[in-house]
Amino acid sequence: MTVPITGWFSVVLEPITNSRPLCRLASIAGKMNSSKAEANLMNIKAWYFEISELKKAMLEGLGLINNQIIQLKEDAATDPLTGAVNRRSLHLLLKKLEQKNIPISALVIDIDHFKAVNDTFGHALGDKVLIELTQLMQKVSRKQDIVARTGGEEFLLILPSTPSDLALTIAERLRERVTKMQIEPVGKLTVSIGIATSSKHIKSNEELLKRADLAMYQAKKLGRNRCELAN
Repeated sequence: MTVPITGWFSVVLEPITNSRPLCRLASIAGKMNSSKAEANLMNIKAWYFEISELKKAMLEGLGLINNQIIQLKEDAATDPLTGAVNRRSLHLLLKKLEQKNIPISALVIDIDHFKAVNDTFGHALGDKVLIELTQLMQKVSRKQDIVARTGGEEFLLILPSTPSDLALTIAERLRERVTKMQIEPVGKLTVSIGIATSSKHIKSNEELLKRADLAMYQAKKLGRNRCELAN
């Protein structure tokens, strides 16, 4: 025979039953850094108003934490002025490409006479030039390409799985677009670009970058505002 739960026993049982979501919330609160925290929170059935509000607040807090973590990762991976990939992240990305045996072309890009821009117009305007050049590089590059800032006025454009002829075409397109930039009161800007492409004679991406860098200096020697392929 089934005996209905009545009297004082039902009074005792009700808070015990209703406390289960609260216990689960407390357990999740201690594991907010878990990748499953949000899913676990969503699975909790909030039976009354107070627990429902607590669950809502925890989900909002978790969302804020996740957004802050994403922002911190982005800040650590990018140059704070231009938003381009920084040296540390570039090294990691190149290492991954090398591990996967993905060939690359590298464009070393240096702004011609940039010191004169800073000396004549000040560093604030020099910073504006760097930002606008980065934005232009991002426009002419493809989704898989990597735009990095490697020095004061020196940038690197990494083109995965790109042969030298196409890399040269991209470099010339970028060079021509730079000459059309108008940043008042600076006026006309130019860049020198060195290009190197993976081959069986190049043992590592580090060596490839050195060759691209030498090609960039060759472009400088030959009069600037030009692109040069590495030997």
